[in-house]
Order: sequence, then structure tokens, then C-alpha cells
Amino acid sequence: MRLSDLFSPGNDTLVVYHYMFPRDPTDDRPGPKSGDSARLTLVQGPCPPCTALLDQLDGAMEQLSPHADFAVVARAPIEHLLTFAAERGWRRLRLFSCVGTTFSRDYHAEVEDGSPRPVLNVFHRGDDGIRHFWGSELLYEPAEPGQDPRHAGTIEPVWSLFDLTPRGRGPDWDEQLSCCHE
Repeated sequence: MRLSDLFSPGNDTLVVYHYMFPRDPTDDRPGPKSGDSARLTLVQGPCPPCTALLDQLDGAMEQLSPHADFAVVARAPIEHLLTFAAERGWRRLRLFSCVGTTFSRDYHAEVEDGSPRPVLNVFHRGDDGIRHFWGSELLYEPAEPGQDPRHAGTIEPVWSLFDLTPRGRGPDWDEQLSCCHE
């Protein structure tokens, strides 16, 4: 599949989220507790924060799709992606595997040792072709002391709601795969 194939007729904007599935090898948070995805080794499994973001965005796709296309790209085999999506109840996300390609590396969603990174990229299709419009490069900048990285957090509804509360994001909460789906 080509990048141009991810644009639907009438849309000139494509947002691509690079899902860390498989997760970063240093992430030791628990994996799925049930379903076929629970059979994957921890390092083969999905990233908890990426999963939390996609849980939230699945419902937003109906509102977004008339204005922009959204695609989730991961290095996991497509069978793993589709199985996990069904287990999570995702119905609207378009999932693609980039196994065997350089797509993630080309768009800074993979570091030299091959570890994945959760990068968000925006592409624009115009008369002169498809151009990279924006990328979440803040991922590669150090966060302010006591702060979470803000590379893709601006599109995450739960974090945005926490930011409006007196306690804020709090130091003791982190996304887990089993917080909402047992």
C-alpha cells in the first residue's frame, strides 16, 4: 500500500499515528490480561499509553473523517493489530502494519536500535503531490522537570481533562492496559 492510498476521496489531509505495537522493549507495565493478545510476550505486545490514546480517538473518528483521514500504523503483524482492536472494541480506527518497510524509521517513529516511538505525523495532498506538513518532534526534546512529554498529549482527551482539574495529571497515574477493559 502506498501513502497516497490512505487519503480518501475529497480529503487532502492525513494524520498518521505510529502506534508502539510492539511496545518499547524497556516498558515493563503489564500486558493484556485476557484474549488472544494476552498470549503475546510482553515485548511483542501493545504500548499502554498508545492504547489509551487510541481508545479515546476511536470514538472521534466519525467527527474527524469528513475533514481529515486518520491512520494508525504499527510494526506488529496486521493479524496482531486486528485481533487487539477487536478485543478493545475499536470500530472506527484504520489500522495498518508497516512490517518489512522503512516507513516508521523514515518518519522518526523508530530509533536506531529499532525501538518504536509514538510519533504523530500530518500529511497534505495538493496539486504538487503529498507533503509532510507536521510531526510531533517534541518527543525528542526533554520534558520540563515534573512534566510529561507533550509530543502528542494535546490530542489526548483524558490528559486534557486532567489538566483542567485542581489535581492536574498527578504524579501517581499512568495508563495501563487493564484500567478499563478486563
